[in-house]
Amino acid sequence: MKRLAFYMLGLVLLVSCSNESKITNESNSTQQNIQNGNESNDDDSTYEYIVPKVRADIRLTSLEAEINEAVKEFDAEYATAAFASANENVVISPLGMNILLSMLVNGADNSTLEELMTALNCDGYSPDSLAAFIGNLCAKLADVDNSTTFKTANSVWVQTGFPVLDNYTAINRRFLQADFANIDFASDTAAAVINDWCKRSTEGLIERLDTEINKEWVMLLADALYFKGQWENLFSTEMTVEDDFTDSEGNKRKVDFMEQTTNYRYLKTDSYQIVELPYGNKAYSMFVAIPEQGQTVMDCAGAVIRNLDGIVREMRSTLIALSMPKFETEFSLDARQTLSSIGISQIFDSQNADFGRMSLIDIYVNLIKQQSVIKVTESGTEAAAVTYAGMAMSAGEDYVPPTPLFVKVNKPFMYVIRETSTGTILFAGKVNSID
Repeated sequence: MKRLAFYMLGLVLLVSCSNESKITNESNSTQQNIQNGNESNDDDSTYEYIVPKVRADIRLTSLEAEINEAVKEFDAEYATAAFASANENVVISPLGMNILLSMLVNGADNSTLEELMTALNCDGYSPDSLAAFIGNLCAKLADVDNSTTFKTANSVWVQTGFPVLDNYTAINRRFLQADFANIDFASDTAAAVINDWCKRSTEGLIERLDTEINKEWVMLLADALYFKGQWENLFSTEMTVEDDFTDSEGNKRKVDFMEQTTNYRYLKTDSYQIVELPYGNKAYSMFVAIPEQGQTVMDCAGAVIRNLDGIVREMRSTLIALSMPKFETEFSLDARQTLSSIGISQIFDSQNADFGRMSLIDIYVNLIKQQSVIKVTESGTEAAAVTYAGMAMSAGEDYVPPTPLFVKVNKPFMYVIRETSTGTILFAGKVNSID
């Protein structure tokens, strides 16, 4: 009778966009669950209910708003190309790729810089403007909903002794809060150091890079994103049912479906249905698009991603009986071919790549990957991505790390402690002997 009543309450949406699936459902809101003392899922004990603060829109300057619109065009191209790259489940992070490409932009020069900025639709803006926008956006994203966790981490590992220009270091530290560290990529400990950062930065969702550390690398640029959001309306585990999920090959498999009847924002077109599932204070939402009969995910993917702002404006609150699978997806994208297909190729050319604002040594990108994980349950969504680029010296380069000048203070000396901007000497002294 519970199932019968559920289906008579409204439209049932069967999500057909994931293979590794589980599902759950609930008809009570988050507040109802808290008041009734009900937990949505014993497996989701890491979700701790926090009363969301009132949502406030992120305010962008006019310049930031322009760059934001430009970058969203790149996001649509990147996502569509990534979806087309594999028949398996795919999860990527356009924002993560934006951050990594911004780190590359900060070091690129001449035609390499022009190609990157053109692909990002930012050729009318300065690299500093792009970096400032990315940095400011990430800071604001972290503060927009106190009940949702969003964090980023950016790191650059540099082969010990390899010369990186001070300005490149300064720009990435200033705008992207990037950490710089020296490392010996040929050492036995390099992988452990990098993988530890990866695990810590993604709360353990991504424990290690799925590529071997290349001893030829002179730099490794990486960014990590972590997101954890609790549904505004939790699904009840008591409403979770097992049903058939039909994959893209037409095969049926029994999986768990979350079910809930409540008001969701919704839109139906000739090509797809789309429903919005908000988190916390509605600052973040998941949009689930289901292709109509005769359409595939790829048929509607580009249209949905490119026009999402317009779609959101057209969506209306509708009583929906939602049935969707719980699912987990892990995906690793070798992004070289994907980026080349949307206009970024010179960074991979060992003869023509120009990163003259990064180092005086000729270097190029010989690997670029993005690893992503997402888990969707009755309580909410947890997701992480690590995007990274390995950089090697161009063919023909014969770089030898400089021999350090050895200075040993083993006889009387003097010292001065001075404030830099004014030249004020705070302390001065000499040491003739040390007891």
